[in-house]
Amino acid sequence: MKDPANHGAVDILQVDVYDAQALAPALQSLAFYQACADCLTPTGTLTINLFCDYPERAQNLQRLEQVFAAVAWLPEVHDGNVVAIGFKQNPMVDFDRLYLNASEIEHQLALPATQWVDGLMDWMQSSDPSARQT
Repeated sequence: MKDPANHGAVDILQVDVYDAQALAPALQSLAFYQACADCLTPTGTLTINLFCDYPERAQNLQRLEQVFAAVAWLPEVHDGNVVAIGFKQNPMVDFDRLYLNASEIEHQLALPATQWVDGLMDWMQSSDPSARQT
């Protein structure tokens, strides 16, 4: 992550940084989140699993907000498990297409993808007005 050769190299970065105890993210410093952001292209997106209680979750979200233009988080899935999304630029989302894709995911994998899209839509409607849907 710190290697400058990787900076600006990926469009999407999916992060799951839990150790064997899974008590909190094993990597959760501001420097780590900055290194993740550095590896993304200017329009890149990071997703990260935050499986932790509220005080640590809030700290992680604050750190993400320090390095990303916009940060959303999806509704809690179970046992304090939340997925956060860091956007290098404020997102523009085609919700019709996203709901269609979510429906296919629910049908094929029995995952609550429509609820995830609902959470993203709720966040976008309550956040920065420059984060718009198309």
